[in-house]
Formats: sequence, C-alpha cells, structure tokens
Amino acid sequence: MGKTAVVVSDAHFNKNFPTSLSDEILKTIRSRSPSYIFMTGDIFDYANEPLEIKTRAKLFLQELSKISPVFMVLGNHDLASPVKGRKRSFSDEGYNFLKQVEKETENFHLLPENYHVKK
Repeated sequence: MGKTAVVVSDAHFNKNFPTSLSDEILKTIRSRSPSYIFMTGDIFDYANEPLEIKTRAKLFLQELSKISPVFMVLGNHDLASPVKGRKRSFSDEGYNFLKQVEKETENFHLLPENYHVKK
C-alpha cells in the first residue's frame, strides 16, 4: 500500500471552537491511518489568543503527532493579531509558541525552521 496524507487547514482555534469538533477531527484522521499529516496554517484565529486557547491547540497538535508525523506551515492568522484602529499587527508571538510546541512534541515539525516577521 502506498503512502497517504491528510491535510488540515484553517482550524482557527478560538473561544468558540468546540472541543467536540477537535475530538471529531482527530477521530476521523485516526480512522484514515495516514502516513503524514500536513497542517497548512491558521491553527489560531489570532496569534495573541489567550493561553487557554493556545493550550487547546497545542493538545490537538500533540494528539495529531501521535497518529503520524505532522508538518505545519504558518498561516497569516498564526502571525497576526487585531489592533484597535488598524486591521492587524504582525508579530512572532504565534510562531514562538508553535516553536515551543515543536520542542516538546515528537513528530511535530514547524516549517520553515527559522521564521521571523519582517518589521
């Protein structure tokens, strides 16, 4: 049998993202037994989500990585936060959090390895 992959995109974890939905996504992916999982950005709704939301996203990523290797690229929402009077402000906050998740999680790979918001 050949290699298979699952793509997860635009999860947008926020206060309205139900835990039951992340559980259902994990259940569906487990049932497929993919060789690889690709996260194509926007795990967060905003880079400055509260720690509680970031922790839920982290647990989701860690559960994914138990299924098969996860490769994630950043989305614009992983780097951007709303700022009063402007559309958004870009920072390394979401990237730095995800780099920490990568250090703590086997089989989770954030790409590119060295990324910083150009200011």
